[in-house]
Amino acid sequence: MSQWLSFAVEKKVEDFVYWSNSNRSGCTLPESFYTCSSLVTLHLTFYCFDSGAVIKWNSLKSIKLEYLVLSEEDIANLVSGCPALETMEFDSVGGFLRVEINSLKLKRLYLKGFTFPSDGRDPTLEIVAPYLQHLEISGVHLKCRLL
Repeated sequence: MSQWLSFAVEKKVEDFVYWSNSNRSGCTLPESFYTCSSLVTLHLTFYCFDSGAVIKWNSLKSIKLEYLVLSEEDIANLVSGCPALETMEFDSVGGFLRVEINSLKLKRLYLKGFTFPSDGRDPTLEIVAPYLQHLEISGVHLKCRLL
């Protein structure tokens, strides 16, 4: 998988989908992939997000992440590293209880099948997104505060 990801970076791929039906075959993205400036759309399923990675997806407009765990810091890192991002979709992603989006460009957020963290925190999702125009939450019953 690492060779395919490196090939995608080398060939300046704009649209990339990595999908697996098992978290056992998930992979870690190579460092060079986190700075692939040609990416416009990205869809990742069952992969290992490197919390310490510096993300520089400057052309990325749409991202869909499925079946993984992200912290609030991971989401902040993701949003700040994608200045052109317009649409973000999380499907069966968990580990966080706050999403803060201050980007003027990010207009659409989709949360499907949200997975609550199991650390004992109050299971209320807070969304801070003053410029968001479209929010869709589906597949789960949860308390949500829009700030």
